[in-house]
Amino acid sequence: MINLPPMKANFFSALLLPFLCLSILQAQDTLKVMQYNLLYYGDCSGVNVADKDRWLNNITSTYQPDIFTVNEMLDFIAYANRIKQFALTYGNMEYTEFTNTTGSNLVNMLFYNKDKLGYVGVKKIGNSLRDINVYTLYHKESAASGDTVFVDCIVAHLKAGSSSADQTQREVAARSVVNWIQAQGPDYHNYLMMGDFNIYTANEAAWFELVRNPTAQFLKDPTGKQNGWGANTPELLTQSPSTSRSDCGTSGGLDDRFDFILTSESILQGTQRIRYVPGSYQALGNDGRTSFNSSLNCVNNTSVPDAVCADLIRMSDHLPVVMEITVDNSTGLDRPIVGIPGVKLEMTTMQGSELEIAILREKQEPLRIDLVNIQGQTIPLAQDFRDGNGVFPISHLAEGLYLLRISNQAGNMIFKKLVKK
Repeated sequence: MINLPPMKANFFSALLLPFLCLSILQAQDTLKVMQYNLLYYGDCSGVNVADKDRWLNNITSTYQPDIFTVNEMLDFIAYANRIKQFALTYGNMEYTEFTNTTGSNLVNMLFYNKDKLGYVGVKKIGNSLRDINVYTLYHKESAASGDTVFVDCIVAHLKAGSSSADQTQREVAARSVVNWIQAQGPDYHNYLMMGDFNIYTANEAAWFELVRNPTAQFLKDPTGKQNGWGANTPELLTQSPSTSRSDCGTSGGLDDRFDFILTSESILQGTQRIRYVPGSYQALGNDGRTSFNSSLNCVNNTSVPDAVCADLIRMSDHLPVVMEITVDNSTGLDRPIVGIPGVKLEMTTMQGSELEIAILREKQEPLRIDLVNIQGQTIPLAQDFRDGNGVFPISHLAEGLYLLRISNQAGNMIFKKLVKK
C-alpha cells in the first residue's frame, strides 16, 4: 500500500486563503478509465501469455487509460507485474495489491497512472464466489493544493450463468455492494463500480439492486440506457467479439452486455469535484455497426484502428468498456459554487467535547452537517438538520484541523475551518 504524501502544511495554507474569493483559478484534469475482462490472463489454454501481452499493449496504448481495472487475472502478483511491464508501456503505470479471501484462481486488479494518481488502499466487500474489491485513489494535484479529491473504484466479477441460482448469486453480490455504499455515506463520495457483471437483461434482480431500487439508487448507468441489452443497442454489447474461438473463451458473436462502468450520482453531477464526460462511455472497438450475433466488424472500424480491432478479438471474449472523467482542480477550498442560497453560518465554537453552531436560514430545508479531517475522511454529525442551533459531541475526535461542511440536497455547500485543541 502506498501512503498519502505529507499534506498538512499545504492543507493549512490552502485553508488560510480568503473563503469567498470569486477570482479563483479553475482547472480541470481529464482521466481515462478502462475496465476489461482479460480472459484467464496467465492460464488460457491455446494462447501464449506473451501474445496476450502484445495484444493488450496495442489496445491500452491506443486508449491510454489512467485507471485500468481488470477481471480474470491469474491469482499471482507476478502477473500484475507482467501486465505492467509488457502490456502497459504507454505511461508511468503502477498496480495495487490484490486480495483473494475466497481462494479463487482468478482475481481483480487495478492499475493507475502514478503521474496523476496516488493509491490509498484496498477494502473487500464480502462475497462467497470472488472478492469484490474497493480500491481508493486520490488525485495528486488536488492533494498538493491541500484539498484532496478521492475516488473509490469498486471492481467486481459476478457469477456467470443464466440459471436461477446464478441470478440469485448475482443479486446477493449486488445487494452487498449497495449496502456497503450506503454504510459509507453515498452522498459525499465518488464511486465507480466496474467489472464483468454477467447480467443478461434489465429485468434481472442484480440490475434492479444496482441501479433501479428506488430506496437505494446510489449507482447510475452513465449511458442512460436502462434497457441497453440486445439488438436495439448494439453499440453497448461486449460479449463475444468472435463467432468462433480456438482458445479458452466463449464464442457466439456480439449478443450480450456483460461489462459495465457505473458511477455515483456525484460523478454524473460533479458535486464532489469529479464529473463524467458526457458521451465518452463506449464498448471499445464496438462502433455499433456489427450485426447481432456476429463477429466484431474490423473493416474501417470507427472506434479503433482495424489492427487494434483484430487484437480485441484475439485478446478476450469480452470487449473493454471505457469512459472519461474530469477532476475539478481548483486552487483553494472555496469555489464560486460554494454557498447555500438563503443559509448563513452565523456562529461556530469548537471547544473541549462539543461543537456548537448557529445557522440563519430563510426556509426550513434539511441540511447535512459533517466534519472532514486532513486525510479527507468524513465524520457525519447530522443527516437531516432543520434547527437554527446545534450542539454536537466531538470528544472522540483527535486534536487538529477540521473542515466543517454544511450541505443541502442540491449539492451546495458551506465550508469553515475549525481547530480542535
